[in-house]
Amino acid sequence: VRYTWHVVVKVLTRYSVPFSVAFTA
Repeated sequence: VRYTWHVVVKVLTRYSVPFSVAFTA
């Protein structure tokens, strides 16, 4: 569960940042 949560957070953050920047730009 901990490993899965870590992966989810990492992937979510990694994809959330570029998406937010692209959406804002």
